[in-house]
Amino acid sequence: MLLILSLLAIIFPVQNELMNSERSNFRTEGEMYLVTVHNFIDNCIRDMENLYYSAELEDKIMDYRSGNLAIEKLTNFSKPHYINSAVKLQNCVLAVRLVDNQVINSYENQNIVEINDLLNRYRTCPYLRVDYLNYKNQPFFVVCSPLIVGQEMIATDIAIFDPEAMLAEMNLTNHQLKIIPWVDFSPEQIGKIKKIDDKLYTYNNMTWFKGDIDHSKAVLLLGEDNSTLYQSVYNTTTINMLIIVLSLSVATFLIYFFVYRQALQLLSELRHTNKNLQIEKARAEQLAQGQKDLFNIFRYLSASQSVDDDFEIISRSLSFIINFRNFLMAVRESKEIDAFVIREITGELTSQNLETMLIRKGTILEQPISTGEPFYSGNVQAEIKGIQLYHDEIESLIIAPVVYKNFTWGLVAIDHLEKDAFTELDFELMSTLAAHIALHLEEMDAKNKLNLQALIDPLTGIWNRRYIMTRIEEEDQKLKRYGGESCVSIIDLGDLKMINDHFGHTTGDEVLKATANAIAKTIRSVDAVGRYGGDEFIVLFPSTSPEEAQVALQRVNDEINKQRPAGVEVDIFADFGVACSPLDAPTLMEAINIADARMYNYKRERNAAESSKYDE
Repeated sequence: MLLILSLLAIIFPVQNELMNSERSNFRTEGEMYLVTVHNFIDNCIRDMENLYYSAELEDKIMDYRSGNLAIEKLTNFSKPHYINSAVKLQNCVLAVRLVDNQVINSYENQNIVEINDLLNRYRTCPYLRVDYLNYKNQPFFVVCSPLIVGQEMIATDIAIFDPEAMLAEMNLTNHQLKIIPWVDFSPEQIGKIKKIDDKLYTYNNMTWFKGDIDHSKAVLLLGEDNSTLYQSVYNTTTINMLIIVLSLSVATFLIYFFVYRQALQLLSELRHTNKNLQIEKARAEQLAQGQKDLFNIFRYLSASQSVDDDFEIISRSLSFIINFRNFLMAVRESKEIDAFVIREITGELTSQNLETMLIRKGTILEQPISTGEPFYSGNVQAEIKGIQLYHDEIESLIIAPVVYKNFTWGLVAIDHLEKDAFTELDFELMSTLAAHIALHLEEMDAKNKLNLQALIDPLTGIWNRRYIMTRIEEEDQKLKRYGGESCVSIIDLGDLKMINDHFGHTTGDEVLKATANAIAKTIRSVDAVGRYGGDEFIVLFPSTSPEEAQVALQRVNDEINKQRPAGVEVDIFADFGVACSPLDAPTLMEAINIADARMYNYKRERNAAESSKYDE
């Protein structure tokens, strides 16, 4: 009897502790699967933000709602852009845009979810919302995003994401994984359920982990058969019982006491080892997720065309990776200009002349710029002495210089008011981010130089026809949005054929260059001149009245008359015509033809006048 009581006194506490340890491990595993699902949902929300949207689309929707635009024209305008954007959404199987309950765009696979069923569920969506949808025994996540102008919702985007690939990657050996509506997890729906703690339950000889899924009325269920979950516990218990029985049969109560202490020590070591393993596993998961999120930032940066775009992309996404107070980004305007573009989230530093701190010795920002070395501290106020900070209350700071092949483009920095707010992992991620920004800036600098060369007319050195027409289209958009008036002029170089015939085409090219130079140096800096074709030039006069344009063209003509390339002994003059929007035409693009016709009228009148003079 004493032996039995001794066995019970030893085995039951040990077994309970081992079972609690297995449950803890199982719960940790369930939490990791829940984090994976949450990451999938967060990615769905971020991907949803990529759906095509522009100010022009907003204007057309408002025109449609006011009855000034047919639904077919609205659909034809936006559908190609919408489909291209929707195809790029990760795991997206169906995307629909509604305007007044009308489908104007769709990227769809109706064999999976029919649009009519989807619209009956999500016809109105006044705020960003994520729902779980079990459609035909297959789970989906639905993201609804309203397009709101002022206080009015003018359109709704609905996208369905398929988690099948994500669930398959979980590799659930000896496990059961389910995603069900939370209302279905109840004794009335499932049967008799025994609660272990707030996340663990037992039912039908299985242990279940239940986790609420963010943004949705659904739960994640992870189940494992009890015989599998506690197999190691049963084996350990059996072995320990044999050892204890053998020991107690030949030893005294004192030996039994030492065996019990040894078992408790072993349990403590197992707990410690298990805890360390969980910490390392969590760190590995965090590192993997951080690298994945950084990759998404890099992917978005590849399409960026400006530093402002870079800052918006990084500031919007970096907070999902690192918890910080303020994000600061300072990069050079170009390799040739020693000036910086500075952007930061809070707006509190703009009045502190940060650009001066980037080049003045003895500041916290100048050192990474001049040395190319990063800075990382979790106790800035105590560790930094005699160096000027850009904020007096920060305690934690990471500064990563943006360097490419020994050229420092600038820096990125994050800070926090609490001590030790950042980890070594955060420092590594910021350094990786800075390195990629440097590469991106190099690529963008090279593209800008190539693009500039492609927009210059090689003979005259002024803008070519493609670029000047783009400028005119942009000015049309400004007139449409803000009103006002602008003008365009066609300038034709007179008697170029005669110059080519008498002095040669090389001399004719010199006359074209001199004329282009005369126009460019006479017009205002806000005006633009381009070669329209042959010996014709086109000039854009933004925010200019017809009278002001005529005065400017007379100055241009006077300057052209002064040109005398070597070997040319004839007068150089130009014929021109001008037209304005909205006075002469609804748009500047339409005004070009009017200006061209007026130029030819001017030329005919001049030729007629010269003929009459010769006849006399």
